[in-house]
Amino acid sequence: NVQFFKGDLREEETLEKLKAAVQGFYDLVISDMSAKLTGIREADQAASAGCAELALWVADQILRPNGNLVIKVF
Repeated sequence: NVQFFKGDLREEETLEKLKAAVQGFYDLVISDMSAKLTGIREADQAASAGCAELALWVADQILRPNGNLVIKVF
């Protein structure tokens, strides 16, 4: 059973869709988020870290205990 979602996790509506899709919690969250790259290394690194932190926060909300999280980071 695999479900794919596309949306902005900074919007409450997206998080509510994720929660409503299952009864209980998820076993796995895979994050492929990416901020718009600017070419400025420090800014891009900070934006990528921000995406990873958001993925971690969302996973904390929707993962079952001992669930897994995979995050892509640049």
